[in-house]
Parts: sequence; C-alpha cells; structure tokens
Amino acid sequence: LADRALALDPNLGSAYVVRALLAPSRAQAEKDLRRGIALAPNYGEGYFRLATQLLDEPARRAEALELLDRAVAVDPLRPRYRLIQAGEQFRGDRD
Repeated sequence: LADRALALDPNLGSAYVVRALLAPSRAQAEKDLRRGIALAPNYGEGYFRLATQLLDEPARRAEALELLDRAVAVDPLRPRYRLIQAGEQFRGDRD
C-alpha cells in the first residue's frame, strides 16, 4: 500500500514512514524513515519510529533521545511519544 502511495506521489513523507515498518532490513527502514522525515518534518511518527529503532543501538542513544524530543515537539498531544521519552529519561538517570 505504501509503495502504491509513493507511485502516485513520491514526495509523500508519511508513506515512507509506513513503508519502513515492513522494510526487509534495519538499514532500509532507517533510510525510509529519514526520507519520510525530510519530506514531512511535521509528522511526529517519523521521528518516533526512527528514535525507537535507534534506541536498540547503545552508541546511537543520544541521537535517539533527540529524535524523541523532536517527535514530542512536533506532536505534543501524542501520549505514546511522551511515555517512551519519560521512560528513556528515567532509564538514563539510573545508568
């Protein structure tokens, strides 16, 4: 479905974010998420999805936290973003 949307409009950032959910590799997912963010910088889900992917990589934790901050800034009414952000801040305080 995301591929069909991109065939109709290759500049549809949210479609790249959706396509990343089914990407065959983490590298492809990251590429699609970054493209989605570039095309739709006010779509918080792109920042959130990329952040949660990067949280799995300890060396990229700082970048992930910045992306979570951006997701909350773009879409402050999305409780899921704030919940993950708060959990990660708590986890960071304990490390």
